[in-house]
Amino acid sequence: MTIALTQPELPSSPAGDLTLFSDTLLGGKPNSDQRVFSNADHSFAVELDLIVESSAGNVSGDYSQVRDAARGRVSTVHESSMPPIGDRANQYVGATNDGKSISTITFVRGDVICAVLVAAAGGLVVDPTYASNVASAQDQKIQNH
Repeated sequence: MTIALTQPELPSSPAGDLTLFSDTLLGGKPNSDQRVFSNADHSFAVELDLIVESSAGNVSGDYSQVRDAARGRVSTVHESSMPPIGDRANQYVGATNDGKSISTITFVRGDVICAVLVAAAGGLVVDPTYASNVASAQDQKIQNH
C-alpha cells in the first residue's frame, strides 16, 4: 500500500536502526496493510496498521474496532489522551500483559484508519512522543497521497 510509511520515512528510533520485519494485509482484509519494523534484536518494534475504507459510513464503526483492539494491547494503562493527529485520535500508554512498554495511537484521516503501536522489551521504555512522531509522519504521508 503506497500510503504506508517505509523504513526510510520512519522517524529516527531511540533503539537504533529499524528494518522491515513483515508487510502483509491486516487480517487478510483488502485495502489494508500491516507493517512491522524492528531493531536487530527485536526488543523494539513499530507496527503500522492501515485500512482504506470504501465509504465514509464504514469509518466510524471500523475506527472503534481498531481503537479498541489497539487499546486492548495495553493491559495496564498509565496514560490516555486524544492527540491532535488526523481527524480524531486516541493514544494509550502503558504496559502489555507480558511487561513490555507500549504506546498505541489510532487515528482517522479522511477514509483511512491507522493504528501505530510502538513496543519495547528488555528494560527499554517507549517514549510516547516517539509514537506521536511516527503517527504524525504517517498522517502527513496520507495527506500528501
